[in-house]
Amino acid sequence: MGCLQSKVGTSKEPGESNVNSTLTENSPQRGATIKNVESWITNPSDYVAKSSVDKKIIKTLQARKKKMDEDGTYSKHTNFERVAMQFGNVEMAFGTIRDIYEKHTDPVRKTMHMDNFCSALSAFGVTIDRPAIQDIFNESDLIRDNSLNFNEFAVSLAICYLLGVVPGLNVAGGHAYYENPPADDESSPELDATDAKQIAKAFDTVVNAYLMFDEDASGIIKWDEMQEILNKPEDGKAKVTSHKTKFFNVERWKELDWNKDGSINFQEFFLAFQKWVGMDDEE
Repeated sequence: MGCLQSKVGTSKEPGESNVNSTLTENSPQRGATIKNVESWITNPSDYVAKSSVDKKIIKTLQARKKKMDEDGTYSKHTNFERVAMQFGNVEMAFGTIRDIYEKHTDPVRKTMHMDNFCSALSAFGVTIDRPAIQDIFNESDLIRDNSLNFNEFAVSLAICYLLGVVPGLNVAGGHAYYENPPADDESSPELDATDAKQIAKAFDTVVNAYLMFDEDASGIIKWDEMQEILNKPEDGKAKVTSHKTKFFNVERWKELDWNKDGSINFQEFFLAFQKWVGMDDEE
């Protein structure tokens, strides 16, 4: 099965810049001096998505948040202790993703380039065209080296899950917040039902953790929003939940804000979350 029918739009909208060139200009330099957290906040206005894929991610997150609000389940799903209890399951799911990554990695360069990525998604049963896959690849290549390490590959699968283009994961997740819900009878030749369900649940856990801090699903988490949430009592308690304050602090923020622009999008959050559960790729 190849990269065929497009489910993810790739055409640029008026005023929208090329994904790769825009993000390359703003990419972080390794070894750069870490600035004071407050000085990272350079754009106090609302977040503007940099690509069509980013826009679709935000739209899906907003639909998910809306559904939680309608169901009255937002507080339940974004409870920190509840999310933290899933870390072990998330780590196991990421282990399965690592096996898949290594299966499709270039054996010589030990990394995943575009051709490998297209092959991996085809094995998952993904049937989107190559330009759409290139967009997802670019969105996941956070280091900007035209390849995906394991952590970036996991980010790419999470994006695919949110966009509803991986049949096996879509069925396992069973969600109703996609703009164009996939057919229920589709399956993935790469994943058995058990692994698919485990990975889908892990992705849901990370999404819930993200929405814990991006309460309006705007597409970014800002430092002042993070501070406000950390200092807000939960369930009538007079003080901040100790687990939260230990887990999120300035050092955690530095890990999250990959490009040091004073805000965190879902992709950056997902990348850092892997490190927190013990799945950091050694560079």
